[in-house]
Amino acid sequence: MSDNPFISDTFINVWTRHFNNGNAPLSFDGLKGVKLVKNVGKPIMINTGKNLTKGLGYTVDTKKLAALGSGVILIQDVMSNSGVYKTGNTSKIGLKKIPQYPGFLINMDNVESLDSFMKSKFKKSSRYKFKKYRKRLESSFNISYEILKGSISKEYHDLVFDDFKTLLERRFHQKKEYNNNLDPEEWRFYKEVAYPMIQEEKAALFIIRNDNELVAANLLFLDNQRIIDAIRVFDIDFAKFRLGTVSIMALIEWALENGYTSIDFSKGHYDYKERWSTQTYTFEYHVLYNPKSMVSRAIASYISSKLHLKTFLRKKGLNVLFHKIRYRIKERNSGTIKDKGSYQLVDELVNHPESEWQEVALNNLKPKVKSLVFDFLYLTMEKSSLTKLYQALGPMPVFKINGEKHVKYIVVSNENLN
Repeated sequence: MSDNPFISDTFINVWTRHFNNGNAPLSFDGLKGVKLVKNVGKPIMINTGKNLTKGLGYTVDTKKLAALGSGVILIQDVMSNSGVYKTGNTSKIGLKKIPQYPGFLINMDNVESLDSFMKSKFKKSSRYKFKKYRKRLESSFNISYEILKGSISKEYHDLVFDDFKTLLERRFHQKKEYNNNLDPEEWRFYKEVAYPMIQEEKAALFIIRNDNELVAANLLFLDNQRIIDAIRVFDIDFAKFRLGTVSIMALIEWALENGYTSIDFSKGHYDYKERWSTQTYTFEYHVLYNPKSMVSRAIASYISSKLHLKTFLRKKGLNVLFHKIRYRIKERNSGTIKDKGSYQLVDELVNHPESEWQEVALNNLKPKVKSLVFDFLYLTMEKSSLTKLYQALGPMPVFKINGEKHVKYIVVSNENLN
């Protein structure tokens, strides 16, 4: 774990500046692989990064770490597959392991190409569909793939991150869920820490563009031969083209071309992780305590019980409910007006008076209209650059999509024009 990006000086320094008032972390003899910060007012020390890391491993020498006194050490996000070792007299240090989140990864040892991986993982019908998504995406749009790693300008980095945030906001607005990554302080931290780590090649941004428009982004951290997929998002307008699936395929290709042996999707359950991963593991919280101290034992038991309760509630889905409630509160306070219009893609107009048509730009459309235009492109394999969109000048809200070979209409009813 010596190459773990989450214990690098850059990651720790930026994290302490954002979340620990710039106070330097503590190092302890006998504890390797993590550094600690004090939990103010409590006899507890916690790993730097806390739960913003995407996986840690460590070793403990109980001979050297025996002087815990009545204190407790909490290490978050320890990967069950990282190999935690205790040496010395193990009775001097107590250890409680509390499972918290599932972890998922793609093991690419002995994988030669994307095609060979797909053959080992998916049925022929699934492989056909995935290839079709990519072909249709690249047929309809001017798609390019880019890895930002090494020397890039700060201005370009910031522009990408700002567009990245916009995509993430739209995605979770669609899901009607609150996303922790979009917490202002957390997002500022990721934006600030990513740039120097990209320079050091301990992080990367994998992006997909349609012409000059960002349509997918991944923040990656790099650990020796492991890629850690930390935050990913795609433009919801491209949902029909399964842009998320296409981005994973492109990432696997880049990983294999550059000698990486695994892609770690990190913690948390999403369907795409389960679909693509070849291995699962567990993110654990570890509590180190002094078994000879009543205070230390009591604190450790309290922390352990609290974490077990959180795991239980998470399995019952209460964390998802919590995020949905937070989203609703935020939306209510923002005063956002919802579009209640009903939109339908049809082959021809019925009972619609003749009217003049005015060409409109795709970027000026409401999201529901734009989504149906993209559905048209997917179904017809027309090129977006050669497709024109028109709006009727009459009283009824109607749009006409003109491709090279196909024409369809979008009709709108009960439209909220506010």
